[in-house]
Amino acid sequence: MSPDGPIGVLCVESNQGMCEALQRLLAPPRFVWLGAVGSLTEADDALQRLRPTLLLIAATGNEGGAIEWARGVKASRPDLRVALLTADGNPDLLAEALWAGLDGVLSKLDDPATIAPLLARAAAGQPAVGPEVQRLLAARGPAA
Repeated sequence: MSPDGPIGVLCVESNQGMCEALQRLLAPPRFVWLGAVGSLTEADDALQRLRPTLLLIAATGNEGGAIEWARGVKASRPDLRVALLTADGNPDLLAEALWAGLDGVLSKLDDPATIAPLLARAAAGQPAVGPEVQRLLAARGPAA
């Protein structure tokens, strides 16, 4: 899908309820929900078949090596935008996701009204950091 058209979203999330909530949140006309898969392994196949604009990894922290996997995906498909939506409040993990080159890093604690605009920003290739992530990183201070 073109950057000027609808944003095709593939979600990696094992919680069906969370997938349904995200699908409602990321609605047409701005977004097109291409589907959700429950694991990074399934995502590899779905990325090839569905060719999304935005890969949304909804994970608790770095489960299953999500950040390292996302770094590899970004290296092999520089046109793909990747965002992490996490419940993990570990500022070191959040900083790692940003250093890995993810286009967006958001918290599941962010106001739902902020999530879709931030993901649209990430899909456009602009850095998108959610308010809760910003707060946690500011509280962390500079890395030692």
